[in-house]
Amino acid sequence: MKASGRQLHIDSLRVIAAQLIVLHHLTVYGPLSVALNEHLPNISYWLFHEARLAVQIFLVVGGYVAAMSLGAGSATWKKPLWVLWLRRYWRLAAPCFVAVLLTCLCTEVARLVMQDNMLSATPTLGQLAGHALLLQNLLGQEALSAGVWYVAIDVQLFALLSLLMWPAAHLKSPLGARLSVLTVLVIMAASLIFFNLDARWDVGALYFFGAYAMGACAYWAGTSARRGKWLALLAILGLGVGLTLAYEFRERIAIALAVALWLGALLGQRALLQTSKEALPYIGERLIQWGGKTSYALFLVHFAVLTLVNALFAQIPHPSWSEVAACVVLYWLVSMGLAAAFERWIERPLQSPPWMRQK
Repeated sequence: MKASGRQLHIDSLRVIAAQLIVLHHLTVYGPLSVALNEHLPNISYWLFHEARLAVQIFLVVGGYVAAMSLGAGSATWKKPLWVLWLRRYWRLAAPCFVAVLLTCLCTEVARLVMQDNMLSATPTLGQLAGHALLLQNLLGQEALSAGVWYVAIDVQLFALLSLLMWPAAHLKSPLGARLSVLTVLVIMAASLIFFNLDARWDVGALYFFGAYAMGACAYWAGTSARRGKWLALLAILGLGVGLTLAYEFRERIAIALAVALWLGALLGQRALLQTSKEALPYIGERLIQWGGKTSYALFLVHFAVLTLVNALFAQIPHPSWSEVAACVVLYWLVSMGLAAAFERWIERPLQSPPWMRQK
């Protein structure tokens, strides 16, 4: 189910996850969140508590896409492992740092007219360096923008999965592939059974690797010539996860498993994917494609917009429902527009380190 090289079912998940995160932060930060809770308490409660679980969609999709790029015959492996890590770090960290600087600027502007907990302190050079290196969580620094923690985790997860997949790509025997898959499954199990139960581990990849590895398994199941065995493995995996959830239920893991099983089953149904694509209006296909392409930019820049919109909203003495709604719509429209511009003028040019670009 592709459009111009993009997979529409993956883009659809990215669009849903990004929009939910944008709406979730609307109910978390600033005076606008208080007003929303007063006017729409039920919706605000759901967005605050449940929409944040969209992060699990990002994790599963991230593992799925990483497994797709790290296949044994992929051109990705023409480069050394450290180059893959550096490319991934730059691909995510460079636009992220630009977005952090933008958020810092918006925070200083908002501070002129508003005092609120959502406004981080003026950053030090050490704090900026920590964010540039995506080490802010490990260093215990205050986050300068919402979502930066996830970018750091994604880089760690890709590095871990690529390390585990190295034997499959470089050992010219079935043993290499089996060794890679086995180690992925073992660490996934350790993540679900141990690391994910202890919040002290949530600054590192091991806490999140369970969901990420589910995405990788979904891709392997959907593309394997022995698809039946892989789907059986996914079913066993589902049973194992179910047992861990019975021990201590975690809604986030249940959602990750559901998304992974859906992806694994759907990927093998080429006819269904093609039928779904043909049934989708052209404008719908283009919107999904565009939304998927700009989802990372939206994830990065929306908090800067939210900061300024909250500063604007704070100037309204006794806001009515219509004024609350107008600020919400303004936040969404500006975030979407800024994401499109950011993807075009910042994210796309920073796809790879300048010194690694082919002449």
